[in-house]
Amino acid sequence: MKLFEVPKVTNKFMHTIAQEAIDLIISDADKGYFQNGAVRKPYKSDTYKRYKANSMQGFRTGKKLKAFTNQSTDTTSEYINMRLTGRTLRGMRPSSRKNTAIITYDRAEIVLGNKKTDIYDLRQVNKNKLFRNIEKLYDRNIKKYTAKTITIK
Repeated sequence: MKLFEVPKVTNKFMHTIAQEAIDLIISDADKGYFQNGAVRKPYKSDTYKRYKANSMQGFRTGKKLKAFTNQSTDTTSEYINMRLTGRTLRGMRPSSRKNTAIITYDRAEIVLGNKKTDIYDLRQVNKNKLFRNIEKLYDRNIKKYTAKTITIK
């Protein structure tokens, strides 16, 4: 390994970092933690909360609402978890470019609609976890570089 190769980061590595970020976001959302630091926010609408707890079934008919037929639905209604059908969280895709990890969203309109509170960014704890992974890569590269004896003439 040459000195100029030590700080290089591959696209594959950045893709892995993006996937780890997605995993952290999903794990936090399931626990009710949001990327802006909010924790276990309650639903504003009592009606929505009751429908979600009832698996999006009509109270008189007992059938699922038209938009949710043939879909499994999450019934956690104590706090917001961004997982009614799971499509938003499953729709996050990792990708990368040179020195950049990218998360793309299949349902970007929902993510951008909840930009200030939910899953748009990473909270500091998650950023620190990802930063430690990048540090490990650099440490590994430095160890490779210093493993060989360097003779300066």
